[in-house]
Amino acid sequence: MTGGGTLGRAHVSRRGFLAGAAALAAEVALLTACDGAGSSGVAAPPSPTSRSVAPPTTTPPIPAKQAIQELAPPVPSYVRSGPDNRARIGLTVDDLFGVGATDSLAKLLDIARTKKVVFTFFPTGGALEGHLNAGRTDVWKRVVNEGHEIGNHGYTHTSFLKLSSQELRNELVGMQQMLDRVLAPDLHYRTRLVRPPGGAGGQVNGGDSRVMSVVSQLGCSMVMWTIDSNGTGGDASFLAKIVDSAANGSIVLTHFTTFAADYFTLLIDRLRKEKHLAPTNITGLFV
Repeated sequence: MTGGGTLGRAHVSRRGFLAGAAALAAEVALLTACDGAGSSGVAAPPSPTSRSVAPPTTTPPIPAKQAIQELAPPVPSYVRSGPDNRARIGLTVDDLFGVGATDSLAKLLDIARTKKVVFTFFPTGGALEGHLNAGRTDVWKRVVNEGHEIGNHGYTHTSFLKLSSQELRNELVGMQQMLDRVLAPDLHYRTRLVRPPGGAGGQVNGGDSRVMSVVSQLGCSMVMWTIDSNGTGGDASFLAKIVDSAANGSIVLTHFTTFAADYFTLLIDRLRKEKHLAPTNITGLFV
């Protein structure tokens, strides 16, 4: 009897061992498959003989909901105006062609610093190339260092609708590369906003689907506007139009050729006092 009992216990122990080994193998295979499929943060299972325990992490994991919120861009993929429940107005300047534009930009940066306002600038890559060749890159470093925003206006100011998808990508990437050269070696600024020259590709609500596909693939948002200089003689008459039309979430499109830098002082004051609006950049409309 004793011998039979011993054999029985040995038989059960062997069966349990084999079952445990099979379970361990299945667990290893599952973890390996998950790791191969691209999941991250999965540790290899410990050896059956290992008794070591990994030290606890000192940083608690970010809750899934919080992580999603942090990854969500502050600016929607297509923007014609900001939220209408916030008393803010977006001020933007496009093109900045010619070396003289750097003088106007420097003057506007002085005004912005005095008035505590930030702008969004949409230069073309070609304009930036001209500034680089003229040795006028410091003003763009001021733009970044003083908290303003730089958007992408393409390289050659060509209508996006006339470009193939690859040509459009080249325009936008080329502008970013030129900006990198202008800011180098001290700074790097990643553009996240795109404004199509003449609004081509963005005039249809939601944007042209092909153009939007390229813009989105580059991780950018398309930014249109609600107030421009059309129907005015520029400067004083354009100022009157802006103030008259301004409302919560309005986006103003300006060029130094139709709205001299000096006029921004009066514009900012009137928007604040008469319309009770806070001038800001595009991202400032949403955050």
